[in-house]
Amino acid sequence: MDTVWRIFNEKNSIMFLPKITNSKELSSQLINPKIYLALIQQIQKDLQLIGIDFLLEEKPLQEEFLLQFQELITVLIDTNFELFLNLLYRIDLDENKIRNLIQSQNENLYALITFEILKREWQKVWFRLNY
Repeated sequence: MDTVWRIFNEKNSIMFLPKITNSKELSSQLINPKIYLALIQQIQKDLQLIGIDFLLEEKPLQEEFLLQFQELITVLIDTNFELFLNLLYRIDLDENKIRNLIQSQNENLYALITFEILKREWQKVWFRLNY
């Protein structure tokens, strides 16, 4: 069950974290350039903290960025699972949720895992920008 987050902004009005259940909904949140760039910076920061330099153009197209990021996650899972687990820990993503996805043997496994990581990183960005 997903937690619904409720916060108060500086005007003391209630703001709710939008519920994101699929890639299309996440992409619609990334239309905002401020959120998109903050997401890229957050991902780069978290990757650097585990020793990975994920270099991108200054403002990559969203589709290009998502493909490159999924490629990186695929390589991590296939070649350095321990480093992948470090990333999950770093971004505070439930390792059991990812293990369940892996055990499901879904044909879109890498895309699903990438989505969960991006969703968690987006949540952190959303809170920072709205709180």
